[in-house]
Amino acid sequence: MSDQVVSVVLPVYNVESYLEQCLDSVLDQSYRNYELICINDGSTDQSLALLEKYLPLFEGRMCIHSQANAGLAAARNKGLDLASGTFVYFLDSDDWIDRETLATCVRTISVESADLVVFNAEAFCELDDVEDIDLHSYQRNLPKSLYGRDGIFVDTLKRSYIAQSCCYMYRRSSFEALRFIPGILHEDHYFSTILFIESAKTAVLKDEFFKRRIRAGSITTQKKSLRHAEGYYITAKALHKRYQEKIYGATLKAPFRQYLNLLLQHGIKAEYQFYQQNNRSMPITRKAELIRMFAGLLDAKTTLLLCCAPLFYRVKSLLVSRNASAKKEALGGV
Repeated sequence: MSDQVVSVVLPVYNVESYLEQCLDSVLDQSYRNYELICINDGSTDQSLALLEKYLPLFEGRMCIHSQANAGLAAARNKGLDLASGTFVYFLDSDDWIDRETLATCVRTISVESADLVVFNAEAFCELDDVEDIDLHSYQRNLPKSLYGRDGIFVDTLKRSYIAQSCCYMYRRSSFEALRFIPGILHEDHYFSTILFIESAKTAVLKDEFFKRRIRAGSITTQKKSLRHAEGYYITAKALHKRYQEKIYGATLKAPFRQYLNLLLQHGIKAEYQFYQQNNRSMPITRKAELIRMFAGLLDAKTTLLLCCAPLFYRVKSLLVSRNASAKKEALGGV
């Protein structure tokens, strides 16, 4: 097992305040047979200097590639181009991993002869300024520890669909040509969904190996722009194109269509939030454009959301507020 190299792909962009903790977590791994591929994606702070400072500490297991800023997906793709390991793990440079992450994943994927091993994530915020921090953690809560082809996709869809690329390790030879869609946000959905559908065997761990930092200004917490919506739309179209003929078997047709509609619903929500932030309403012509764009794919719920989103979100907001009040009352008004 120890002779199998793990390619740890680490995109880096302006994270000087968090990078050392991330690098330390890789340096501290109990499993030592890895290559750390750092993609400096046009950083303008001290991130590159920190990478160079750590270079000798990794004793030949670390390399640095610098490029003009191209975004997370393009940086990961470059890392994949440079990867030579048996397995691939993606890590974000403002987060960190548990000491046993690589060892446990390699052991599991090897013993089970799996293509993919997935695990959970624990969210944290150093400033303690995020309410309900546990809601930002990732818990799959899957009923099985081992899945055959496409089984994990179906079961994950029934529970919490975790597309985060830092929450799995996969066998590189099984997906050697797979790449992220460059230039979009929410790029994990395309890549991860293909792994979930096409992995011949997937092992499931309950460990919270990935430590996910919640901070202001990250992709997950920033205000919505049309790029957020477009990321979901482009992903839905790309997955539909990839599988429109191959996946529509008896067991996957309904779940796959449901998932594509969930992506569209996320996109519609992001687009409505963008217009609300700018004190505008989504133009009727834009709604018509989306209906034409995804004709034949939209289900009734997504169509209703598109046409009546303001009412939908007002009702949802009232329900959330009511539940919060009830919870506070149950806790004695604390």
